[in-house]
Amino acid sequence: MALKTGEWSGKDNKHYRGHLDRIFVSTTEEWEVEYFIDHYLKTHNYNNSQQSREVILQGIADYPGRKPILREQLTAFLEKKWPGGK
Repeated sequence: MALKTGEWSGKDNKHYRGHLDRIFVSTTEEWEVEYFIDHYLKTHNYNNSQQSREVILQGIADYPGRKPILREQLTAFLEKKWPGGK
């Protein structure tokens, strides 16, 4: 998954909003991944920098579970991989 350096795109898929957006992280929807990463960094007291984003993005790429990815399962996976947050 190739993401641009710098600011996130800010675009969401109009067909994937609301309840589903709160349950799943769509790895094919760039905005969704970017929002999840920024939210994860903020809620786990990590520095919201490009370097931190790239680390979490790699963690998402390493996620061994099946798609669609449940937010709770992805968060638990990342917390286990990098227990230093919060």
